[in-house]
Amino acid sequence: TQLIYKFVKSVQSDSPHAITNSFLEKAKLGLGSHADGANMLNKLYKTQIMDRALTLSDGAGTYLDIAPDYTGTHAENEVSISIDDADAVLQRYADTFGGTIAEAREMGIRRLNQWLSEVPVGVLVSRSPIPYVGGIFVGRIKSLHDRGGQAILNADTVTKRFEGDNDGDAVQLEFLDPALLDSI
Repeated sequence: TQLIYKFVKSVQSDSPHAITNSFLEKAKLGLGSHADGANMLNKLYKTQIMDRALTLSDGAGTYLDIAPDYTGTHAENEVSISIDDADAVLQRYADTFGGTIAEAREMGIRRLNQWLSEVPVGVLVSRSPIPYVGGIFVGRIKSLHDRGGQAILNADTVTKRFEGDNDGDAVQLEFLDPALLDSI
């Protein structure tokens, strides 16, 4: 019950949408897993822990739907992502030239893509389930686009490496330390 109280206290805020003081007091008094609090605890657990974990909110990565490379311009190790999903790329740009992620975003997709054509930005790319030992690879961010929630990948990468068929497949991208990516 102390663990539940600590969790409930950690998500308390002044927001009108936050948990009520009475719920916090119940938790303090040992609400535990009593049926009176079960629905609220389930909702808090889902929104404050599970959703954040599943969307990689606390890490440098993202989970995106695979979009086919209709132009045929992507090599097998290249991936393009939306500027909306590219905070790690924007941070690399900001680290290179100084400034913030917001300032990097203001540079515009065309300028950022020019920079990406000259500076390799690596990313660990995987699809779940990983079909075999080669089903995960270190890729390069080829470019940014404005189609939020989508990663554009080479057709051979999707079908051969990920055993996907573009019917709702998704990939996880993890922006790891470049030295770690080089060691993979």
